[in-house]
Amino acid sequence: TFSQAGTLAFVARGLTFTDWGVTGGPGWFSNSGEFAMEMAAIVGMTLCFLLALRGRMSKRRLYFLIALLTGTALISVIASSSRGGQIAVAVELTLLFVLTAKVRPRTVLIGVTTVIIGWFLVPAEQKARFQTMGDDQTSQLRIFAWGEAWRTTLEYPLTGIGYNNWSDYFDYGENREIHNTTLEATSELGFPGAVLYLCAVGTSLVMNARTRRR
Repeated sequence: TFSQAGTLAFVARGLTFTDWGVTGGPGWFSNSGEFAMEMAAIVGMTLCFLLALRGRMSKRRLYFLIALLTGTALISVIASSSRGGQIAVAVELTLLFVLTAKVRPRTVLIGVTTVIIGWFLVPAEQKARFQTMGDDQTSQLRIFAWGEAWRTTLEYPLTGIGYNNWSDYFDYGENREIHNTTLEATSELGFPGAVLYLCAVGTSLVMNARTRRR
């Protein structure tokens, strides 16, 4: 539902660029960057799941589901105006293509076509943002927030400042997000909480690896 709403919002504004991008509504994904990362995860999960079902459904239904689920999630990432989310999707699709696709003319054609379509869907303003990445105000504010998060961690190494307290603790204008999940866990939960967080991530990867083998 989020991905389809993001796609509709992008189409409604004429596939144009906006600073705020699109969001997932109130809650964890109200920030366009978090929304973009969620959609990037959906792109990989839905595409792998649907490709695993090849041979169990008609090609027409398969392509329809890929467009409805993976395609709308991909467009939502583009609409989000999040450079991090767009880079994540590019890396994700490249790895998936390299690791799973057989080198055939049709496969190469599909890959090249997808890249071209994706590039033309990205607004010119968004392409320009990649050229200033690291130097523009948005990048500098995030680098500053990362430094403040690390400083806070060193100040409260065992307890952190408390879960979900960063936006109240760090009031620097409108920039109230760390935009780094690991640093957010470390600053709010301390080093013990960060270790537990990384253990949860590692456990998820191990469980997924077991599922693939089965």
